[in-house]
Amino acid sequence: MAQRETQQLKQESSMETWREEVQQLREALAEKEEQLSRAVKRRQMRTVAHVEALTLLNSTQAALKESELKCASLEETLHSQQQENEETHRRELMEQEEGLNQKLLVIQEEFEGSCRKKGKDLMKRKRP
Repeated sequence: MAQRETQQLKQESSMETWREEVQQLREALAEKEEQLSRAVKRRQMRTVAHVEALTLLNSTQAALKESELKCASLEETLHSQQQENEETHRRELMEQEEGLNQKLLVIQEEFEGSCRKKGKDLMKRKRP
């Protein structure tokens, strides 16, 4: 019987050792699961932040492209208006020049006519 009791005590001791080992393994597993859960959560947060950054980048690039197109359009419009203004100003100057040339021609003709008349008057006075 003593041998049986000894054997039973050994079995119980062995069972207790196994129980403790199983308990330790369960605790280790729970800790590893917690670590894994935290790591997965961090990775998910990084992924969300990355997606948000890419979304912001895309919208910023789209806004930049839109601004560049608008700027190019405005530059083209400004260039076109400047050319129009230059052409209009050139036409106005040519018209003014033509008008002044005509006035000058009239004044010259009047002056020449006046000079001829005065010349004739002078000639009449000199001919007594």
